[in-house]
Amino acid sequence: MRAANADLENTKPTPFNLILSIYGAKLAGRMPGWEQMDLLKQCQYLYLERLDSKAKRKEQIDKLINNEEFFSHLRSRAYLRIHMKYALKLYCRESHRLTQDLNVANWTHHEIIVSFIFHLINLAREEDTKKAAGHAKVWEFADYLRKYFIDTNYNGHTFLDSFGSSKTGQKSGAGNNNSKPTKGYGLMMMKTVCSKYGLKSGPFSKVKKQCNIWAQHIHAQSQGTIIHPTIIVDYDKQYDFDDPIWTMLDHNIHTSKLKMPKNIPPSHYKKFVTEVPDHWTIPSQDKPNNNNSQKKNNENTNVHMGNKKWYWFNDSGGFKWIPYRQIDVNKLNSSWANNEKSCLILNGDYRVDFDYSNKSAPAGNQYSTKVQNPGGRTVVCSDAKDNIHGIPIASQPM
Repeated sequence: MRAANADLENTKPTPFNLILSIYGAKLAGRMPGWEQMDLLKQCQYLYLERLDSKAKRKEQIDKLINNEEFFSHLRSRAYLRIHMKYALKLYCRESHRLTQDLNVANWTHHEIIVSFIFHLINLAREEDTKKAAGHAKVWEFADYLRKYFIDTNYNGHTFLDSFGSSKTGQKSGAGNNNSKPTKGYGLMMMKTVCSKYGLKSGPFSKVKKQCNIWAQHIHAQSQGTIIHPTIIVDYDKQYDFDDPIWTMLDHNIHTSKLKMPKNIPPSHYKKFVTEVPDHWTIPSQDKPNNNNSQKKNNENTNVHMGNKKWYWFNDSGGFKWIPYRQIDVNKLNSSWANNEKSCLILNGDYRVDFDYSNKSAPAGNQYSTKVQNPGGRTVVCSDAKDNIHGIPIASQPM
């Protein structure tokens, strides 16, 4: 379709394939069925209240398979279903957080485009706006806008600055403490994006109004006013934080973190743990510090782990679970048994941060210690022989 659209390649942008591409499920995003499926119907599948639990996400995928004529092949493609559910989980979690986050100035380009896509999807809820949500050019513009944000490293500060620097923005906007921000942001962005990628602005006129409404909402949010409709998402009760594989905080595609209320620490919070450098391997403060206790913990670990081994998920050059060396397996077992926050492996080149949300299913994320702000790789402990959730296990460590 065009060279500018690298992630979706020659695929027409739609609500589903944009979200799947943003969160790394690119193979699922390139399925041709998205181009054939009605855009409004895609939006309805993507309402947050239909994605806010493991069971609901499975139900949505099952509906695609059983009710839509273009997705029956998903029934035999477990790896596509897994990646779709994971991407939808991240989208649901992050969209909800962004509707409540007043610190817009610190948003990344990733967070800004997710917020915009969330706005477009919710247009399908109302009779007077659903026509825009079902218009192909609206989603094509969203894809170009995403590319523009990436190419220019557009972020929250840029948004607030540009919001105050459009034609009428010299008297209003982010830098002028005016409660009535400019109404020209949508037109400004449409012209800017079209100019950068050599597009005619006429076909994208329908997105101008919605881009402006969204921008005004976000600008007001940055000043402490939440305009978005209430979205009922209960993190403690509805999100499946006990899922052993797909409950890692954020995928390596983006680095934004869930913002907890300042007066409510996480359930696993330990003051000592949160105040030391991330690269340390930290023993728990809850266990007695003596050799007998350590020996007992290790014995319990051996019983608990049985024949289980640790694996990390490699999504480069084909999806596979990669086993760790036995020496690293022993380190991981010991660190998990001792309730340590993390464990250094592979000669200190990598670190596994543990996720204790389900102690019967050891899991975590692997990070490079040699790279600043590294992306994470999912880590699990399993007794599987050939595959984990349909994804094959490599025969040897890398």
